[in-house]
Amino acid sequence: MTNRQYHAFLSHNSIDKPAVEGIAVTLESQGILCFLDKWDILPREQWLRSLDAALRNHQYFVIFIGRHGAGPFQEAELDVALRHQIETRRELIIPVLLPGATSKDLDALSCFLKGINALRFHTLEDPLPHRMLAGLLRGEDPEQLRRLIRDRADAPKDLLQTLQYWVSGLHIEQHGEQFHIHEGPGEHSLRIPDLSGSPNPERIEYLLDWKAHLTPLFGREAELAQLHTWAHSSPLLSVRMLVGEGGVGKTRLAFEFAAQLQAQAGLAWQVGEAHEFAQRWYTGSAGTLLIIDYPEQRAAEVTALLEALARMSPPTRKLRLLLLGRNQTFLEKLTQPAQSLIGPCIDLSELADAHTSWALFNAAWQRLVELTGHAHAVLPLEQTTFEHLLEKDPLLRRPLFVLALAVRLINQPTAQSLGGADILRALVQQYEVVRLEKEARQRKLRNPHGLIL
Repeated sequence: MTNRQYHAFLSHNSIDKPAVEGIAVTLESQGILCFLDKWDILPREQWLRSLDAALRNHQYFVIFIGRHGAGPFQEAELDVALRHQIETRRELIIPVLLPGATSKDLDALSCFLKGINALRFHTLEDPLPHRMLAGLLRGEDPEQLRRLIRDRADAPKDLLQTLQYWVSGLHIEQHGEQFHIHEGPGEHSLRIPDLSGSPNPERIEYLLDWKAHLTPLFGREAELAQLHTWAHSSPLLSVRMLVGEGGVGKTRLAFEFAAQLQAQAGLAWQVGEAHEFAQRWYTGSAGTLLIIDYPEQRAAEVTALLEALARMSPPTRKLRLLLLGRNQTFLEKLTQPAQSLIGPCIDLSELADAHTSWALFNAAWQRLVELTGHAHAVLPLEQTTFEHLLEKDPLLRRPLFVLALAVRLINQPTAQSLGGADILRALVQQYEVVRLEKEARQRKLRNPHGLIL
C-alpha cells in the first residue's frame, strides 16, 4: 500500500462490501480517490498498520451502514475518525445509509452519531445519491448540487434535507477586532453539551452541573413557551438575552429549549453553544440557534459579533442568538448597532412556589439514591420542614441550591447547616478538600494540607 492522500476512507461491514465497492467504483469514475480495504491492502501485508495509515491520510471518513448493522471493525475505525475530527476541528465524518438501513442503525453504532443526518441510498441504481456523495467529497458549490435535485422531479425529499445539512453554513470570520459574517458551506456542527451518559456521583462538579441532567426541568414552562414563540417568530435575524442570578438555571433552561427545538423538527434546526465565534457552522434548513453563555465576560468580542450581525445581509434562514447573563448592564454598554438587534430581555427568577421546589428536591433525591446505590434511602425531610427552610433562606428557591441540599443530605442525612451558602461550603469541604488531601498523600507531601493552602 502506498502512503497516498485519499479523498475518502470507506468504512463498511464486510457483508455490504459488494454494495460499497460498487459505490466506490462510481466515485472513482468521478475523480474521487477512495480507500477500500479490498483494493488497497495487499495479501500478506500488515493489514492493521495499513488500515491505521489509511485512517490518517484521508480528507473524509464515509461510514456505510446497511440493513445488517455495523461490522466488527467499524466502531474502532469510527473512534479514530472522531479523534481526528476533534483534533482538526473539522467535520470529517459522512454517514451513509444503504438500502434497508435506518437512522436507528446509525444511532446504535455510536452516541456521537445520534441525531446526525445521513446521505441515504434508497436504491443503489439511482445515480443521484452517487452524484451527491461525490459532490460533498469534492466540496462543490452547494447551489449546483441543489439544482441537480430540483431538476429531477422524482428526487427523494430527504436528499435535499441531507444536502442542506452538509453544505449550508454560517461563516464567521475574524479580522483583528472585527467579525465578518456571510453564508456558505458549513464545516463544524453545533452541539448541546451532555454528561448524563457518563454519571460520576463521586464528584460534586458532576452532580451540580446542568449537563448531568440530574432531574427534569421544573417550573419553567412559561419561559420555555416564550423562547419557542421567539424562535418561530417572523424575523430572519433576532437576538434575545436570558437574564438571571447565579443558580436560577439559565443555562439549563437555554439548552433544554435548544434540545426541544431540535427534537420538534429533527435537524431542520441546528442548535448549540458557540465557544469560539470564528467558525463555519452548519445551519439548519429551518433555522439556527447560537447560545452564548456569560457574554459580559467577553464583552468586546460579543459586541463585535453583534455589530457584524447588524452589518450582514439578511440570512436566507432564521438565525437566533441567545445570550445568557447575570444582569442587563452588559446591554447598556453595547453600541447602537448592536443594541438595535436585541429584543426584550427574558427575566428568570427563583422558582415561583414551594410546591415546585419540593418536587425538584424529590426528583433530585430519587436520582441520587439511584446513582449512589442507597437501596433503602428515605427522604430525610418532610415537606413542612423543607418549606420552613425555604422561608428562612431564599437561596433555596434557586434550583442549584435545591440540588445542593439533596446532595448534602444524601451523604449526611443528619446535617444541621442547611442554609444555601452553608450547603455549598460543606460540599466544597466534603469533596474538594478531601480530594486535595488524598492527592497530597499520593505525592508524599510533608504537609497533607499543602495543596489546599
